[in-house]
Amino acid sequence: TKGAKQTTLDSKVITAGARTAQQAELDAAVLLFLCTAGIPPTVVDGQEWRRLLVLATKSKYRPPSSDTLVDSLIPSEAACINQQVLKLLTSDSINYATIGFDGGATAGWDSFATVHATTSDQCAFFLDGKSTTNIKHTGECCAEIIKTVII
Repeated sequence: TKGAKQTTLDSKVITAGARTAQQAELDAAVLLFLCTAGIPPTVVDGQEWRRLLVLATKSKYRPPSSDTLVDSLIPSEAACINQQVLKLLTSDSINYATIGFDGGATAGWDSFATVHATTSDQCAFFLDGKSTTNIKHTGECCAEIIKTVII
């Protein structure tokens, strides 16, 4: 009939590019949430988690598995952050940076060493951490850890 409105699917269809962008944005939000809250990646394999995200996004989002988080998303994000930190540390806006080295142990008595940089404006950046369990904590060992991080 004349004047009758015809409903279309245009407002309900998401293009492939938009779906990919939405998937990536939600993956990043899930990653940030889990990492900053200290939640183990295996939580995302639970049915309750998947149901929550499927309901919240009206089935338009497929949450990543813990394997995808651990093997792909977390290393990729860490690499991006490392690139940004190195770019900042080598930029002209930084007058100097001090390299620091520290060690510690977990509750299970596994030892580790960390290397960080502190800039002239007192911003500190974690550069790397290495397990030093079953390794003699000598000056040579410390120097080798620092060299691998700086190079």
